Amino acid sequence: STTSTQHPSAEVALPAFPQTECIPEDGLLRLYDVCHSRAGDKGNTANVSLIAYEAWAPHFDRIVAALTPDVLAAAFAPLADHSAGTPLTAQIYRMEHLAAINIVLHPVLDGGVSVSRRVDIHGKSFSDLLLGIQIRVR
Repeated sequence: STTSTQHPSAEVALPAFPQTECIPEDGLLRLYDVCHSRAGDKGNTANVSLIAYEAWAPHFDRIVAALTPDVLAAAFAPLADHSAGTPLTAQIYRMEHLAAINIVLHPVLDGGVSVSRRVDIHGKSFSDLLLGIQIRVR
């Protein structure tokens, strides 16, 4: 007699994100509600991605239009590395064929991982700061 072993199902139910496509009448959106983000470092530079949830991908051009380099530089200004001698800059790179952008911030990591005395030397929390921004879409 052969014994068969049954394995539990590999299917996992993922939580559903809000699938609303409704932009409020006042146009105000918190990025946390419409996108997700990841962040990392390279020297004194931070890369922060912003990726729209699927339901919001059709509106991503409008979302990005509200996120100018000046808006981003102002949001991240408290984290600027003033000892670098240059003002904080934010550059936005659109990810072709994706509802995503890569934001490059420099100088922002207190000299980089090997010399920084910050708690978050890799800038991983920068994604949370980005998602906390409220924008007005038109």
